[in-house]
Amino acid sequence: MRNRLFLSAQTAAVCCAALTVTATTLCAEIIPLSPQESDFIYKYDFSISFLIDGRAGNVKRVKLYFDEEDVSDQTTLNGSIASFIPDEEFVNRPDIDGPHAVTLVTYGAYRTRLDEAHVKFYLTGKENLTHGEKIAMIRKGKDVRPFRPRDFVNHGKVTTDLAYRLIEDSSHTRGVIDAYGNGHKGKAFYNYNLSLTTDNNERHQSQQRFRIAGGWSNIFKLSTGDNWPAYNRFLIDNQRVRGIEGNLHTADQRFGLDITWGRALRAIEPEIDKSKLQTLVDSLVDSSYLLLDSTLLLDTADNMVDFSPAYRDGGYARNVFAARAFAGSGETFRFGFNVLKVKDDVGSIDQNVIQQAADTLNLAVTPPRDNFAIGADAVLHFWKRRLTLYANYALSLYTNDITDGGLSNKQLLSFLDKDSAGADDLPFSPDLIRAFIIINESTTPLPLPVDTNQKFSFNSFPNSMIWDAGVRGRFTIGPVFEEFEVAFLNAGTNFKSLANENLPVDKRGIKITEGIRLFDKKLYLRGVVKWYRNNLTGLKETPGRTSVGLDFLATFFWNEYVPTASLFYANNSERTGGSLSGTNRLNNVGATMQYTRRIRYSKHTISLSAGNLTNSTVLDSPSLDISLQVSSGILSVTSTFDDYPLDTRFSALVNTSQGNFGLTLMSPTAGVTWHIIQNKMKLDLDAGYEHTNDRNADPENEMSLRSYYTWNIAHRHSLFALARFATIAGSSYWDNKLGIAYEFRY
Repeated sequence: MRNRLFLSAQTAAVCCAALTVTATTLCAEIIPLSPQESDFIYKYDFSISFLIDGRAGNVKRVKLYFDEEDVSDQTTLNGSIASFIPDEEFVNRPDIDGPHAVTLVTYGAYRTRLDEAHVKFYLTGKENLTHGEKIAMIRKGKDVRPFRPRDFVNHGKVTTDLAYRLIEDSSHTRGVIDAYGNGHKGKAFYNYNLSLTTDNNERHQSQQRFRIAGGWSNIFKLSTGDNWPAYNRFLIDNQRVRGIEGNLHTADQRFGLDITWGRALRAIEPEIDKSKLQTLVDSLVDSSYLLLDSTLLLDTADNMVDFSPAYRDGGYARNVFAARAFAGSGETFRFGFNVLKVKDDVGSIDQNVIQQAADTLNLAVTPPRDNFAIGADAVLHFWKRRLTLYANYALSLYTNDITDGGLSNKQLLSFLDKDSAGADDLPFSPDLIRAFIIINESTTPLPLPVDTNQKFSFNSFPNSMIWDAGVRGRFTIGPVFEEFEVAFLNAGTNFKSLANENLPVDKRGIKITEGIRLFDKKLYLRGVVKWYRNNLTGLKETPGRTSVGLDFLATFFWNEYVPTASLFYANNSERTGGSLSGTNRLNNVGATMQYTRRIRYSKHTISLSAGNLTNSTVLDSPSLDISLQVSSGILSVTSTFDDYPLDTRFSALVNTSQGNFGLTLMSPTAGVTWHIIQNKMKLDLDAGYEHTNDRNADPENEMSLRSYYTWNIAHRHSLFALARFATIAGSSYWDNKLGIAYEFRY
């Protein structure tokens, strides 16, 4: 097929005035590059391309129609260029010669329609047409009209999955229904998702999911069900909240308000069987226990005691309110202000059951808590977003136990300063701010409980703050492309967000990242240097640690005839002070290589990875040296064949560890994919073997066989089946799984 010729964007802009009225009204947004209106095109030079100008950043997807045929699956959106390159079969259709029309429709967030453009043109099997042939073709196409897609568009899919698993003598059946859909009419849109499973246990949070949302363009949106708000990375960031979420933005996205209200956790009722619990208590050696987890105790005689049959811990329902207001479109700057309120519902579970178990087993149960926090974030862009400054900040007020409610003004004075003249000496009234947070002895950053001679002070507030700030840039200087980032983090000791409990706290440090691309981006070098310290106040019982790390990555890709290679190195050293002073060092070095080569009518890809990790801990006093060295290697080979409907694959993993722990693992696997009917039906078969040799246990040999079947029954229907069998040689262990799934697309 001949090389296709694309008009430049500048030429298209000049020609925009010559388009039809329909295209002209939209030429500020969609500019046809090829073909142009009324073009005569040799069919072997035929291709379609559009330049999406102006609001290209808002375009999330496109739909392309050739006459009334939807060819969107073969259309690519690369930056601001949407293109379709037909194959030989397409251009050799019997009816390809003659008049045609193409339609491009652009969509934004939530599948809202933005714009559309239409172009009418003529395809011919002759490179040069006479004037008379052109006139005849124009007359033939006088009734050809551009296709206009329905104003109401609806998409989605429904998947049902049923699986049966048998592990030794225990079996489990699991059913799942997943559904997803979205649609729009004009600028109005809706979307939904649903996930139902039989794996729902009253001892854990619900795994059922649902969400229904609707709105108008990118201006207004309202959703109910399970939402995952991401407002401020320190307050709430993609945590599930079942409730209502609303978004109200201006059309230019310069101002907006986002609000989420609902429950992050549902209540789980505690249960206690007094007779079983008393039997367990009587069997213990004495009354001193070590709590291992929510169901296990270790008594003083090192006996493991499982009290889960007698007692089940409960969980409070947790209510969440989060809001974010922002200003700035994000092109040059954006500033956001965030508010978070999280409170456990004290009356959602029976506290008497928890207290009984706590008194009997000396358990430290988790009390209901309250949290109020504010945060801000800002980002500034310079030089066409080549340089970015950013900062995030949050302050948290946290009450660890609200079982007995809050303190009155008089009670609070007695804790703060016995010599205070009255409530007027307080900088705030607990009664007035009770709607925001309950204040009592367990509240931070207030210095409670305090010594009777300690006066009220805000000096502890910095310990309840967290912030980060940084600068990142991307520059091209001649043939060198550079990207860098310098990031600072300061996480206060007492900062707490009940909507984001996995944040690093009591930590301060800096991270510097530098990346360079050389030789027309064929060589990429990236380095990271980081320094962090914890136990900032020195008040914690655990000793402080200082961590210094260095990461390096080099990736090389020259062309298809030279293997792609990567080399990485990571070093982290952590020094611990205090009575258990010592040093922990981690070194990780490795390399990967991949090479693809065609041999006659087949293509083969080979990849090889090797690495070595060393971890050592040396304590000063008492003298102790613990070391672990792990070496690993992975080899994989994949092959495809032009004349046979088969794909083959092979991989082998070898992993050995030395030092205080010794383990050898070898795991080769081989598989084949048989395309029974191309693009319609295929079968995957994989066989694996895993040998494990632990110096502290007997060797194990596990063998497995897996098959996966796919059948695209029709355009909208697919069927999947899975069978897996695994067993350990010389034992009664086996793990078998059977599954079937059906998918419907609309």
